[in-house]
Amino acid sequence: MAAPISEPSASVALSELTALLSPSSPAAPEAAEAALALSGSASGRALLAEHPAALSALSAMAASASRGARPALAALVNASSEPAALEPLLAAVPSLLPLLPSSGAACGVLANLSRDAAAAPRVLRALGPGAEAPLLRALSAERPPAELGALLCNLSQAPEGRGALLEPSGRVLRRLLALLRCPDTELRRGIVGALRNCCFQHGNSWEFGIYGICGIRGIYGIYGIYGIYGIYGIYGNDEWEWSSEELLLPAR
Repeated sequence: MAAPISEPSASVALSELTALLSPSSPAAPEAAEAALALSGSASGRALLAEHPAALSALSAMAASASRGARPALAALVNASSEPAALEPLLAAVPSLLPLLPSSGAACGVLANLSRDAAAAPRVLRALGPGAEAPLLRALSAERPPAELGALLCNLSQAPEGRGALLEPSGRVLRRLLALLRCPDTELRRGIVGALRNCCFQHGNSWEFGIYGICGIRGIYGIYGIYGIYGIYGIYGNDEWEWSSEELLLPAR
């Protein structure tokens, strides 16, 4: 029986793999696939999360147009489920922003990073000014990425996230309510969670949500209130969650 690889040996191997994770490297696609395979185990995810250089290299490749972009992004989804990955990946968050409208995996990375209530405002700050635009483009798509629901649910744990969803025109709220009828269970569950967070805070008080929604002009304010009250009857307690579960992708 082969002896298990020691932690120092694994770290050295990951450092060598990181050196190959450059979009200009001929071996980059294979290196990204190897990183994805590594992220398929709990120990591999923990190892990646503890190596900022590897996460930075994966982030750069994920944001590139190279052949290794897809497996690199998938590896990031898995690694971002580790709490230790939050700090090193915050710097890479802006590079993932342009991918949000078309990439469920990019939404998955940010959803994992913002699962904890204390992390959600940090992710929003890392996204920077103008982050609402790509998020709204993703939300407005005919078939939004399923992982977008988890992302919106988690970001709505922060006051800034709830404020973005309850913007004065009511356009975002109307889109969220429309998506309650979408067939994708994962997306729908996240939308329900986001609406719940907009309505409940500080001991399940309706105050924030009701005053926020009533600020929407005209009939849409009434539509919003009835729509959110109706969630309870449609979905019941089992879909009312403050934040989403971690998202993981299979290692190919």
